[in-house]
Amino acid sequence: MVSSDTSQSLSVNQEKKSVMSLIPISLAKTGIGVTIVAFSSFLNAELTFRGWTPSIISLTIGSTAIFELIRFGFARLSDKNNRSRRYYVVGFILALLGISLIPLFLEPANSYLMILPMMLFYMGSAIMSTLIDSHMTAISTDNDRTNIATAIQVTRLSGFAIGGIVGAQLFATRGTENELQFAGDFFTSFTVIIFATFLFTGLVTLIYMRDRQRKIDTSSEFHFNQLVEDVTSPYSRPMFAFLFLYPIGLFMQDQILEPFAIHRLGFEADQIGTLVMLWASLTLIFAPIGSVIAKRVNKITALVSGQIIGSSGLLLIAFSGYILSETLLYVAVVLFGIGSGLFAVTGVTYMLDIATRHKRNLAMLISFFGIMQTISRSVAPTLAAVILHNTNDHFELVFIVEEIFFVLCIIPILKLERLIKRENQ
Repeated sequence: MVSSDTSQSLSVNQEKKSVMSLIPISLAKTGIGVTIVAFSSFLNAELTFRGWTPSIISLTIGSTAIFELIRFGFARLSDKNNRSRRYYVVGFILALLGISLIPLFLEPANSYLMILPMMLFYMGSAIMSTLIDSHMTAISTDNDRTNIATAIQVTRLSGFAIGGIVGAQLFATRGTENELQFAGDFFTSFTVIIFATFLFTGLVTLIYMRDRQRKIDTSSEFHFNQLVEDVTSPYSRPMFAFLFLYPIGLFMQDQILEPFAIHRLGFEADQIGTLVMLWASLTLIFAPIGSVIAKRVNKITALVSGQIIGSSGLLLIAFSGYILSETLLYVAVVLFGIGSGLFAVTGVTYMLDIATRHKRNLAMLISFFGIMQTISRSVAPTLAAVILHNTNDHFELVFIVEEIFFVLCIIPILKLERLIKRENQ
């Protein structure tokens, strides 16, 4: 007979966590999102106004994501010791240091030195993201998976929206008497606000990340053969393919959309802000809608809907450059934002579902998934830079190639769906 204390414990352990209860643990993703928007939108716009070429911006800023590979070592430590908090602190400090150094490397003569602060930020934020994802998975039950993905994406996309809105207000004052002055330079003031946001959200996550809440005990000796088995399982392989194709389909335009608008359509600083606000806000709004579709219909419907709408947006962005239409560009960015939002939660849900099939290497497998995204995110701006360099800044071709990757990424998910259905029959 089970005692009342044991029954109560089981009840607590099986209690389904709500999205709201999970958001404080993942709130650092909001700070990471704000910073990514600043780096991938307003920083590259600022560098464009300062005379940097689009190919150099894409290569120098975007390719530094490769330094996220450090997440692998910290994931192993987390799994081995069944804890996340102390390793999260290391990533938090590295990312803060990177953000604070950005204003020192803005001049064209220092272009390649921009790698240093970007490297520190990507290293730190990768450690934080990996440990947040694995920790939230470890403290939850299988029934919580969609809610975990929703909390992760809502906080992350909130960062994109907040970064777009706040950044737009600041960037619109560039070069005017109304701009904030902390050290006599526009981007220094911008960085102070980013730093403060990142610091606050990161501290909230640190406070709520408690190792004693973990339900999944990942502490075990490391066995290379077991890791290889988990990484190469029939379920992991399609997920790796998806995580390679999807970021290219999402991030090829990340470093060049603003330079494209400035060079091709003559956008000014205030228009850049509007552009960023549109896609960031719509992605945030439609992420929960994608979650609802995934729960009430199925995950594949949410993915396909997002893919069709998002890829249509990418094609229209390219077409807006050919006909030099600002209106069409805004419409295209709206579609891309909606599609990205519908796609967002479901993709993470699939990833967490696969990771929990291999609990003995939970954080390690999530870190491998993160590494694949890192590699893909590094390939995306490098590929964009190569296209721009060899075609005399043919921006439109970049968007077309990106759209192809966005369409292809659904193929491995369809294969994964077939495997899951076959298993459940």
